[in-house]
Amino acid sequence: MQRYLLPAAAKGEYMKPIKDIKTICNLGCGTMGFGTAIAFANAGYEVNMFGRRNASIDRAMKNIRFTLDIMMKNKLLTAEDSEGVVNRIHGVTTLKAAARNADFVIESVAEELTVKQQVYQEMEKYVDKDVIFATDSSGLSPTQIASVLKHPERFVVAHFWNPPHLIPLVEVVPGEKTVQEVVDITWTLMEKIGKKPVALLKEAPGFVGNRLQFALLREALHCVQEGIATAEAVDTICKYSIGRRLSVTGPLETADLGGLDIFYNISAYLNADLADDKAGSSVMKKCVDEGKLGAKTGTGLYQWHPDELNAIKERREEILIECTETRDQPKNKERALSRLRTFIYDREHQKYVDDIASRRKSLVSTGDRSAKIRTYNYPQGRVTDHRIGYTTHDLQGFIGGDIQAMIDALIVAENTEKLKEAEL
Repeated sequence: MQRYLLPAAAKGEYMKPIKDIKTICNLGCGTMGFGTAIAFANAGYEVNMFGRRNASIDRAMKNIRFTLDIMMKNKLLTAEDSEGVVNRIHGVTTLKAAARNADFVIESVAEELTVKQQVYQEMEKYVDKDVIFATDSSGLSPTQIASVLKHPERFVVAHFWNPPHLIPLVEVVPGEKTVQEVVDITWTLMEKIGKKPVALLKEAPGFVGNRLQFALLREALHCVQEGIATAEAVDTICKYSIGRRLSVTGPLETADLGGLDIFYNISAYLNADLADDKAGSSVMKKCVDEGKLGAKTGTGLYQWHPDELNAIKERREEILIECTETRDQPKNKERALSRLRTFIYDREHQKYVDDIASRRKSLVSTGDRSAKIRTYNYPQGRVTDHRIGYTTHDLQGFIGGDIQAMIDALIVAENTEKLKEAEL
């Protein structure tokens, strides 16, 4: 269990236990919000999904169904499972309704400190103090968010990664006043819904995942800005090198495996040339200033065609499903057993087919002279069975029904063949 331990003073034994958590208050229904709703509902929890307008809820439910269809297509869910997920997600447009019967709160509203603080201040009016408040913030300080609360000790970060219904990682991050019990329950709940929770020792802007992600993004944008490579080239390099390796060994494992002396020598001459801007990427700023915000506006670092976006998103989901599923050991076992069963069945079925084909040799022919079963030579009065090399010169008797000698010879030949097969 990868959990850290808070100082002894920061303890509590008054939060709602994991066994009593049945209903999730899911604040937000955008990209992250509808994804976390799927993650919890798919694990059997009732979900009150909050959006400020009915149109937002409708859009979220459309996205949920689209996502579930992809999951069904890739055999992650059955149609019955999918319907169950939809039925467990209840769209609401007020925080009071979202708080109804809530046992755990997960929030993914706008990534703005004041917005999150306002939401949690209002939630405190409707939710008992034994209910955990967890924010899905990408990097805001949990201490700052919780500073306006009456009970900051129940506040924690549960940072999912997009898309949250597929990516396993959840960063569990304490604030200064977070109690150990809150970390433990949150960690366990994330594990129960099939995630890979990792607890940080303390908070930091961006936590760990986004610090790593933005370090890579900064250098990627720098390579484009300096004319070293195109955006497409940079992405291709990431996909087919470190992107594949990092899913198996992290950067620190990679350094150890490659040799710290080698990596140190590279860093000694390379670090000085890496991007070090503190104000944000000028490449991104230019795009933002021009209203080029990426897929949502149709252009950014790439050109995005609206009629292609759904196909692109579906393909991304399918690849993520494949990557995630093939690295899950229990599912690998299931997959291996399934393939073994299929192999055994196919082998036995082939034996059955081959046996039938072998028997048919006595019944059918290709028509070639070499494949003749029996010939009748009237001028010579001869009948020959070519399968066993038996010949009789009593053609008239054979045609008249005197065929027992031929039958006996065939029986002897067949029994001889069976004995040979038995010996093998």
